[in-house]
Amino acid sequence: TELSLPNGDKEPVLSLAAQTMIEERLYDMEACVGVCERIFGSPIPPTYTRHTSRVLCLFLGLLPLGLVGMGLPPSATVL
Repeated sequence: TELSLPNGDKEPVLSLAAQTMIEERLYDMEACVGVCERIFGSPIPPTYTRHTSRVLCLFLGLLPLGLVGMGLPPSATVL
């Protein structure tokens, strides 16, 4: 297909090399999106989920102690 200018001229807006480069980049991006969709659709093992929740609970439980150790008043860690 040939692109045309808004005024109706049949001169291409982009050179053939530029069109080819854009098409190759779009193909590569489409391949990356396909890989991301496969990763997103794959199930997460329960051990990963449990480990993440345990680490998060440990971090949130120890965060007030770290904040007090940095010099914040204890009342600020409650908020």
